[in-house]
Amino acid sequence: MTRLTPWLCVALLAHTGFAAAADEARIEEMTVRVSAAPPSAADFLIGYSRIDTTTLERTRATHPNELFVRVPGLWISRGSGQEHLTALRSGVLTGAGACGSVLLLEDGIPIRPQGFCNVNNLFETALALADGVEVLRGPAVAIFRGNPLYGAINTLSLPDAGTPWMELEAGSEAYRSLKGRSNALLGSHSLQALAKFTATDGVRDSVSHREQQIKIVDRVRIGDWRSMTSLTLTNLDQQTGGYVLGGNAYKLSHLKDTNPNPEAYREAWSARLASHWQRRVGRISELHFAPYARASRMAFLQHFLPGQPTETNAQRSFGAIMQLSRVNDDLEVSLEGQLERAEIWLEEVQSTPTTGSRFLVETRPAGRHYDYEVTSGLASLSGRIVKAATPSLDLQAGLRIAYLGYDYKNNWLTGNTRDDGSTCGFGGCLYTRPASRDDDFTDIGGMLGLRYQLGVDTAIWLSAGSGFRAPQATELYRLQRGQLLASLNSERRDSIELGFAYAWHRIRANFAASFYGARSDNLIFRDAEGRNVSQGKTKSLGVELQSALNSGKLGTFELIASWARHQYDFDQAIGGGEVIASGNDVDTAPRFMGSGHWRKSWTGDFTSELELVFLGEYWMNAQNTHQYAGHRLLNLRIDWQIQDDVRLFARITNLLDRDYAHRADFAFGNQRYFPGLPRQLYIGIRIET
Repeated sequence: MTRLTPWLCVALLAHTGFAAAADEARIEEMTVRVSAAPPSAADFLIGYSRIDTTTLERTRATHPNELFVRVPGLWISRGSGQEHLTALRSGVLTGAGACGSVLLLEDGIPIRPQGFCNVNNLFETALALADGVEVLRGPAVAIFRGNPLYGAINTLSLPDAGTPWMELEAGSEAYRSLKGRSNALLGSHSLQALAKFTATDGVRDSVSHREQQIKIVDRVRIGDWRSMTSLTLTNLDQQTGGYVLGGNAYKLSHLKDTNPNPEAYREAWSARLASHWQRRVGRISELHFAPYARASRMAFLQHFLPGQPTETNAQRSFGAIMQLSRVNDDLEVSLEGQLERAEIWLEEVQSTPTTGSRFLVETRPAGRHYDYEVTSGLASLSGRIVKAATPSLDLQAGLRIAYLGYDYKNNWLTGNTRDDGSTCGFGGCLYTRPASRDDDFTDIGGMLGLRYQLGVDTAIWLSAGSGFRAPQATELYRLQRGQLLASLNSERRDSIELGFAYAWHRIRANFAASFYGARSDNLIFRDAEGRNVSQGKTKSLGVELQSALNSGKLGTFELIASWARHQYDFDQAIGGGEVIASGNDVDTAPRFMGSGHWRKSWTGDFTSELELVFLGEYWMNAQNTHQYAGHRLLNLRIDWQIQDDVRLFARITNLLDRDYAHRADFAFGNQRYFPGLPRQLYIGIRIET
């Protein structure tokens, strides 16, 4: 398998000497945003959160789950190693199209082409090297490009100004991490190099991972143009753990540290190159042009399936975005177009015969299951208007239309056969390869809202939005049980939101609340016959809170919380013998979740943060017959600035050493769990150079 590791080492060595060449001169910082709107919930008119650099450094998350507990309505359900599933104003999203429902971006550019993603894609975002992370909750097609059906997560590049530093960290289960930043000025170019290398042996048997991330950013001014070009490289080599099975298995000492699938692995690399160019056009207009190119490859053992086939997928893609915005005293208008082309490959091969019942052995044969390639093309146009109707009232509207076309080519035998052309017993093989064909989807979404400024520190907003996502390539062409054509519609989600934000400067407090209702249509799933269909519906109702209070000597208190109920709104028998009934809670959808933080500076040099993470109970299956009780966890973080350029830090996660599950599930007649980590201790040092 192709590896990124040599590239990473060469790039790190090549830029280690930048700091020596740097001087005090700096090029004007360039901030790349996807719209002219400032970063506040009231301006975006939907739930908005930003995790800043200080919070990223304080958290030092070993997994995105540890970071995003600070965002209401968002739960990154931790799997094995760096694997995860996402819930954003929803239950945990699973299946081939789950990753297409939450848009992941870097500096406003999607990290994967539309129609091709993986549910674990957050490990490609290099969060540890970011300046901050923006999270939008709700359909956001008029704000973020791409397909943010449930919302979007956008990582931001660090500014060019900043002191070079190096950070070393070690912890439980042989965890070790090396992270650093270096700057340089080469002529008119301001260069920045960041890198992080991480390794851990893991708690469970035969579970470990090695991860490398590098980001290089170049900023330059050429005439009237300001430019930022970034290269991001990631590599993951992981030995994966499977579910532990049985009632409350995550609590049982003889089970929770075991790994039923020591043979499982995931190997993945990604590379992204993007260049942002901005300039003024006249006195009140600005032009933004951003070409980009991306590539990725992943191979993993599907240990969760009988027969354990290996999937290998890859993509290379390129595109460009152009945005023209115009702002005057009472009107802001932006118009944006995007073109993209992608080449996608997927292959699934089972190397050994399936074991188990005669049915499994016969219907899941060894050999090549899928081998196809897809060429996709995307064209979209969007616009956004913000009008100040009065000094206190803003009206906003946005619209996006997108065309996505697939040219699918099957590289193996067409139909429901073994890879030698013979037929399977028991009605046929599980795997079906449709004939080569073309598909295309055209969708329209948008938003409409208003914001009223009650005073200098108080605002309310009301908005309605509609989002969409076209079917993923895997949903259309990775078929089963004789289905030769998947006639699928684009998923849609409509939402209405009422929000309130207040800042009380006298006591240094702020508060924001969002109340929303949403409905999703054309959800894509496998029915009881194993066919991919788009007949699902859900409805959601929720409230989200963000608040902070700086009480001076007592420290800073923060509360992030959400309550929501997500329900199925249709009746359907699905795979695994389950039956969905309208009114049932969506499985793996906690009604209550959030976190609380108490942060205090004991002296000018010593700071601590105590964090409480709470996750409510949830149903483990769609029939609502098995339930996980939820959990509460305490974490402690400490920073000590012992010199101007030296900082020590430590953290203890799961301080009370509670037994809990990262994820609880019921399938194939079993309760299944990813056990939570026991108490973990990490210590480190940061040196500014």
